[in-house]
Amino acid sequence: MNKTVVPLRDVHCYDEKLFIWNSKKHVFYSLHVNDRRRFAHSGAKRLKVMVGGIYGKDGPGPLVVFEENEKIAAGGMAEVLQTDIGPYMTAVGMHTVMFDNAAIHNAQVTQEVFRLLGLVRTRHPAHSPDFNPVELCWNRMQGRVNRKLALCRNVTLRRLVAEIQAAWQVEAKLFLKDCEHVVKCQWKALAARGGNEY
Repeated sequence: MNKTVVPLRDVHCYDEKLFIWNSKKHVFYSLHVNDRRRFAHSGAKRLKVMVGGIYGKDGPGPLVVFEENEKIAAGGMAEVLQTDIGPYMTAVGMHTVMFDNAAIHNAQVTQEVFRLLGLVRTRHPAHSPDFNPVELCWNRMQGRVNRKLALCRNVTLRRLVAEIQAAWQVEAKLFLKDCEHVVKCQWKALAARGGNEY
């Protein structure tokens, strides 16, 4: 099979993130979508917001806010592709996207929507969040929202969502800088493996 190499700067990157506001400890943090272990000792009030975002050199794409406590199923992912990601990719004239290897991204219904929309997925090594630039964006967003809410004593879900969306519009503009960092991580990983493909 022939392989087409696409520069990272010409790829649009997508990921989901679960953000939590702990009102007792007065801190905002994030988890990977499938990480539920840190909720086991839940005693404090927590507001949870799950989002999915895509960005590229054209700037911030749509940030999808999922319903509170919603677990994304393959059907929901397919809907997001059709209603949010697909139209955005068409508008910017791009078709190559980076998704990680989550089950909902590899599901048959999701793959079918990819084909229908003419989208091409880049390869992504398993368990390698450092290779997706959007992870850097999530980290900056977490810091920005923490600073904004530092003195707030009564944070509502609506306020939290608004701050996350505002942070996305600012931090997702740094795509090319994030790409530079990821490329350095890739070269470091390749060097550690003796130059083999990751």
